[in-house]
Amino acid sequence: MSLTPALRECRDAARLPELLRASLDSLFRLLRAWGLASEVAEEVVQETCCLALERRQQYRGAGPLFAWVLKIAYRQAGRRRRQRKNLPLPEQLAARLVPPEKRAMLREETQRVKAAMERLSERERSVLLMRSVEGLSGREIADVLEIPIGTVWSDLSRARGQLKALLGGAGDGL
Repeated sequence: MSLTPALRECRDAARLPELLRASLDSLFRLLRAWGLASEVAEEVVQETCCLALERRQQYRGAGPLFAWVLKIAYRQAGRRRRQRKNLPLPEQLAARLVPPEKRAMLREETQRVKAAMERLSERERSVLLMRSVEGLSGREIADVLEIPIGTVWSDLSRARGQLKALLGGAGDGL
C-alpha cells in the first residue's frame, strides 16, 4: 500500500490505521533524513504509530491527518536526538552495480552534501527535507513544525540559497 495523494490529504480519523500502514516508508525515510540511525528510526516509526492510535481522539481535523502524524514523528525524533546529541545525517549507499571508482566519487559527493546540510539550522534542514524529499505543501510543513507559513517559505529559500552557495551552485534541483 502506498501513500496516495487522497490519503495524504485525508482528514478522516477513522482512516488512521490505513494511513499509518501506507506511510511507514515515508515516515522512516524522513526520520533517517532528520538524522536518526536506521534502528532508532524504526523505533520512532513504531512509537509514532502507537502514539497516533492512542491519541486519535486528539486529532481535530484542522489539517491533513498525515501532517498530524508527521508532527508526532517530528516530536519523537526531537526527543531521540536530544537523547543522542549530534547524530549525523545518514550516508547514502551507492548501488551495488556502481563501479568502485564511481562509488568513491559518489561517497565524496555524499559527504559534501552531508556537510552542507549539517551547516543548515535544524529547522531549515527539516523544511528542506519535508518539501524536497516528501513533497509536503507549505501549509503541511507549517502545521508539522508549528510555525507560520511565511517562515516556512523564508526558511526554505534560505536553506536552498545556503546549499547552493556551499555546493558551488550544484544545488539547483533543490
